[in-house]
Amino acid sequence: MIAIGLNSIVPGPDEVAGEEEPDVFVGPLSSSRPCSPIPLVEDVHTLATVNELVDGYGEGPVPGERRRLPYIFIAPPERETIGRIACQCFKEHYAGLLDARRSPELAFLGRLVYGDAGPEHGELLSYLFFAPEFAAALIRQGKRDGQQWVEEQHDEGLWDSGPLGRDRGPAATAS
Repeated sequence: MIAIGLNSIVPGPDEVAGEEEPDVFVGPLSSSRPCSPIPLVEDVHTLATVNELVDGYGEGPVPGERRRLPYIFIAPPERETIGRIACQCFKEHYAGLLDARRSPELAFLGRLVYGDAGPEHGELLSYLFFAPEFAAALIRQGKRDGQQWVEEQHDEGLWDSGPLGRDRGPAATAS
């Protein structure tokens, strides 16, 4: 199985309390992050758990009946990658006055959530931003992430079957 995620599994930086209060849009988004697991990541975690259970059972009555399912999980390198992409796409294609004439709904939506104010606002925008330029940019990011995965050194080959997010060798610690 090959899964390409839109959200990084890299833990975010520790935030210092009291530095800057989130605005009305970013506050609810940031407070909901810990409560809402990403379904694709949860599915891969479940697959890794099942793989561990299969190892514990050994083979069934029929040889080869139980086996590990190898996977590759590819995701952006940083937590705010998707927000940055949404913010940049909005700025380039929907923030200007002429852009508003071309697509008033997307221009209004972006302005409503301050989609060009930074990655946090871009992340909020990304949940509702059904723009062809945004989809194309996400596909390009997925291709870059996949190419980087292939080029990295992997101690046990490209395929994995263990826990998600574990070190994969020297290249994994370098990034």
